[in-house]
Amino acid sequence: MASWMTDDTAGDRLRDQDLQHFAVVHPGDDAEQVTAESTDWLVMVDFEGVPVGVAGPGRQVAWSVVVASAELRVDAALKSPAFDEVDPNTGVVVLEGREVVGVWAGDSLARALLQGPARDLTQSSLPGYPDIPLIVQTCGYSENDVPCGTSDTFQRKPSVMPPCPNNNHLSPHTFVW
Repeated sequence: MASWMTDDTAGDRLRDQDLQHFAVVHPGDDAEQVTAESTDWLVMVDFEGVPVGVAGPGRQVAWSVVVASAELRVDAALKSPAFDEVDPNTGVVVLEGREVVGVWAGDSLARALLQGPARDLTQSSLPGYPDIPLIVQTCGYSENDVPCGTSDTFQRKPSVMPPCPNNNHLSPHTFVW
């Protein structure tokens, strides 16, 4: 049984996984320069510090990001709808409060996704309401070559897209995944 499948082990929370080194890219940073010089993962954040993009070393930026609390149990994360969208090549941005503490990606994440959550529900009691992993997605709509770029959060990819919050004040439109 994997070490994260029991309540008694230290490695059962996201913070205890093999988190990758990362650098945070803020609005206004020269992302191309940072990308060219970095061997770390890059986490793009908006003006409020919310992760909106992630890129592994030598990879393109993924503008759909799964974010989860460092305190979340791996088993609970794997059972969440947001983890249906996780790809080991784009990873999971792990947060301690609002601060990025790492990116869970690569072989460690791939193994956990393949193994899946524990089947023994007797050990899954959680005190209080657990943090739910979320997908942060940037709207792909554009109008006259002006991208919408509005980010929104989802527990899972909606089967019918909602109206976009439309922060750039383009014509009203449906959120484009």
